[in-house]
Amino acid sequence: MGSDMKTEMRLERFHEYLRGEGRALAAIEPLRVERVMTQDFVSVPSWFPADKAASVLRHTGKAFALVAGPRGDNHLASLNDLLTAPSTKSVGWCAKPLGPTVANDTPFDEAMELMDSHSVDRVAVVFGRLLVGIVTRDPDERRVPANRTSH
Repeated sequence: MGSDMKTEMRLERFHEYLRGEGRALAAIEPLRVERVMTQDFVSVPSWFPADKAASVLRHTGKAFALVAGPRGDNHLASLNDLLTAPSTKSVGWCAKPLGPTVANDTPFDEAMELMDSHSVDRVAVVFGRLLVGIVTRDPDERRVPANRTSH
């Protein structure tokens, strides 16, 4: 079987899973968060102006700003969070606590259940203690809008 055929089969299985028709398939080969996570983030200091951080994200094509706290208390701001913040505010003002984390090999369903149980829209994906990605409930947060401007 050629690599193109394998790729097509994987895509078809993924689409079946997304349509909810692939539950039996998910039991055989669960979709892992590392396959759907975004790695679209840059690190910025908490004092950095929100409008400037939005410009950095748009320029680099990233979707999130990671704010590392002094005691390891990391926070996250999406591009949308930054674009809707008043121009006088900092990234730290609009960033939200990183919240629950999952390992990179966690099944996607478990990550969704964790989001539900914590009433959050995203979870951090870690490999050991290193942040390697973010899984978000909202696929629009993973796309960088081309026509939006910062305040």
